[in-house]
Amino acid sequence: MAKTKLLNAQATGTYGIEAWDEKTWDGKDRKAQPGVKLTHAKIRQDFKGDIEGKAEIQLVMSYREDESATFVGLQYMSGRIGDRIGSFVIKVDGVFEKGVAKSTWEIVPGSGTGDLRGIRGEGTTEATHGDRQPFTLNYRFE
Repeated sequence: MAKTKLLNAQATGTYGIEAWDEKTWDGKDRKAQPGVKLTHAKIRQDFKGDIEGKAEIQLVMSYREDESATFVGLQYMSGRIGDRIGSFVIKVDGVFEKGVAKSTWEIVPGSGTGDLRGIRGEGTTEATHGDRQPFTLNYRFE
């Protein structure tokens, strides 16, 4: 199969949460400890649209008294973009406020494998509670 040559492209679609395991740094359920706390979350997602695949994410979060939070983490993506198959890592940086998790994504340079080797890019998502969440990823290959 011929590979699509892409200089700059945009992928859009949705993702869903398959699993979410979040605990405080001392191993307690995050909901059992109200107020200010630090947590670690392990998350699995499925992607549909211009990206078809799976993601495994590990986030660390700092919650405030009002249950808003700041989070950072790494997301391992595997799947297909167009006719390219492989994997790459995204650095996630975001905030959770008033029921909305807003994050920016940056593909970690040099993390692409398979047909996705050389991928670079940035993206965003705004997630609320629900089945599917929208994303946009602007990417290119070097």
